[in-house]
Amino acid sequence: VGFKSSLFNDHLRLNMDVFRSNYTDLQVANFVIGANGANVSQITNAASSRTQGVELSEDWLVSGFRLKTAVTYLNARYLDYPNVTLTAAQTYCRTTNPKAPDCATLFPNGVPASQNLAGQPTSYAPNVSGSVLTSYTAVLPRGYRFITEANVNATTSYFYGNGGTDDPQQKQPGYARLEIGRASCRERV
Repeated sequence: VGFKSSLFNDHLRLNMDVFRSNYTDLQVANFVIGANGANVSQITNAASSRTQGVELSEDWLVSGFRLKTAVTYLNARYLDYPNVTLTAAQTYCRTTNPKAPDCATLFPNGVPASQNLAGQPTSYAPNVSGSVLTSYTAVLPRGYRFITEANVNATTSYFYGNGGTDDPQQKQPGYARLEIGRASCRERV
């Protein structure tokens, strides 16, 4: 559900949508350590997950200035995902050195044979992400235009790699990336 609008003689555009997607029999690719110590790719059935959220964007343009923003709130969770491959630390502590001091601290009751990720986030799904773009365009003599802009993209943390294990060692911290100073002169076409 959402809306798109164009206001003030097309100087302001506002868009918003709310969404919810339910998945059943979701297939997740991951890697496990085989009997010979090699990584083995496997596909597991994550049973069910739900992705829901809100997206809001605006684009405001007046007198050569432009401000464009977009923000997304995302709640993507496994509803049911039993028998999940162990994380790297769980695998190490279960098979290689279960009596290591760090293993006893991390897993005082021992490491289970598998994990259940019901209620945990899906891979590549930050809770919040967004961008802000500002630019200015000036008309110059002889049909040229001067354009400069700055852009910020940001996201909160999310799990990546070894899909579907929610391994803390494979969590991308939140970040913001800033691109500034980009300027160019272009001939009007």
